Amino acid sequence: EAPQVIIVTALDTERYNNDHLSKVVQNRKDYAEHHGYGLYIRYITDFENTLDSSPSVWAKVPMMRAAIAQYPNAKYFWYLDEDALIMDEQKDIYDHILKPEALEKVIRRNAPLVPVEYGINTHQFTSVDTIRLIIAQSVTGMLTSSFVLVNDDFASYFLDIWFDRLYRSHSDFANSESRTLSHILLWHRTVLERTALVSTKALASLSQSFAPYDLYTEGDFVLSLEGCLGRESCLEEFDKYWTLLEQS
Repeated sequence: EAPQVIIVTALDTERYNNDHLSKVVQNRKDYAEHHGYGLYIRYITDFENTLDSSPSVWAKVPMMRAAIAQYPNAKYFWYLDEDALIMDEQKDIYDHILKPEALEKVIRRNAPLVPVEYGINTHQFTSVDTIRLIIAQSVTGMLTSSFVLVNDDFASYFLDIWFDRLYRSHSDFANSESRTLSHILLWHRTVLERTALVSTKALASLSQSFAPYDLYTEGDFVLSLEGCLGRESCLEEFDKYWTLLEQS
């Protein structure tokens, strides 16, 4: 019988050394073993042919496809970037956010989508039973470093749209799968009505942000180093929080 939740992580050997990547894997392994969940961890280089010269940030999409193919009977697939850490191993993601009564408490209804100038909000009366994508939105946009996809026909439909070559070759979207997802949510009603936006605190607290309410504080579930590549500080930030984990 397949685990209920599969944690999916892509590893980039061109950005990080083996010592760093082993810490990422250990973080996922410790959590998965604690809660009886599955792991699907692959190298980004395994998907070079599929990426077809697209930037490595896009690897998460075909990797989610591959994970679903590997575990077709699992219900939830949690993509967690290598620039993210599970900070509270005791929190079971199912009890924390996936089960309907938990999701009901954190879903952001009638919330503006970024960019806010388009004036498009999440749905006010969506039933949590129809939700198929759970993702955090910060003040700057979608946090694709940590999101959950429910395994059904919608998952295949959604991943196909997201990975469309038109987006990956478009000057506005080619270098940002996150900006692409924001665009899809703005203009594809079918996707928006099946998406639950949650706060960063629920799924991906940030190490740095313009908005204090997006920032990681002790006790938060997951830390995301979103944007660390541009800040050229990924290793430094990761090591800081890895030390906190070891001390906890």
